[in-house]
Amino acid sequence: MREIKFRIFDDSVMKYIEWEEIRDNYNLWNLLDWDHHHYTPEQYSGLKDKNGKEIYEGDILEIRYNNGLEPINITVVWSKMQTGFSGYRKSNPDEVIDSHWYSLSFSGSIVDGIYIVGNIHDK
Repeated sequence: MREIKFRIFDDSVMKYIEWEEIRDNYNLWNLLDWDHHHYTPEQYSGLKDKNGKEIYEGDILEIRYNNGLEPINITVVWSKMQTGFSGYRKSNPDEVIDSHWYSLSFSGSIVDGIYIVGNIHDK
């Protein structure tokens, strides 16, 4: 069973509130209240990148292949359709490059590594 935890982006100060701080200093349900429009909750996917860094919703991942294909970047999202975390390619926040969803489960595949290269809040 994966650990359930969140980080929250506070766009009023443009920084993350990490899980340990949320757990120790905040009421999580108050932060998730829709009245707090400047908070964006992002759930931990239960996965880590090649460097051991936790992957959250909103992270931008670079997928590197071991067969000569060019690396691609995907944005991590929760997919209701797939009932799990998935990724999709975007060139900007309003344009999806393709409609193919990328699974975050790559066991036995041609993937050489997954690396966090940013998040949706990077400018």
